[in-house]
Amino acid sequence: MKSKVVRRENLNMVGYTLKIHELLHLNLGRQEMHDSIVGNALEAMIGAVYLDRGYNVTRDIVLRLLKQHGLDTKVHDDLDYKSKLHEWSQKHKRTIEFRVLAHKNEGGTSFYRVMLLIDGAESGTGEGNSKKTAEQKAAKIACENHLSKDT
Repeated sequence: MKSKVVRRENLNMVGYTLKIHELLHLNLGRQEMHDSIVGNALEAMIGAVYLDRGYNVTRDIVLRLLKQHGLDTKVHDDLDYKSKLHEWSQKHKRTIEFRVLAHKNEGGTSFYRVMLLIDGAESGTGEGNSKKTAEQKAAKIACENHLSKDT
């Protein structure tokens, strides 16, 4: 549940909604502010509240933020196929392995192709602009093709 709440895109979205990016003063040179900086700043603010006010106050603030942004219901969504696959593999004593088939980086843009193996057999491939995205896509295919058969 925690990993679904603290997904980078969720933290970034909450940070932008709270307009944290307007409070940040950064020297990035010619680079633009990366979205993850806003999410990281939100995490730092939550940590500062925890250190200053303690667990109970921080919990109340975070729970209110989660509800305001609909993240309390997202916790129950099954969007993280990789985690779902890891849980399944542990339950059924199966081994999973992600293998990078291709990686290109041209002009600052990355491309990955990843193969997912279950007990050494190919179970899906995925492509994306990050290794994590490609692994998620391969895991989704594997979940759709294999998990329903073994549950």
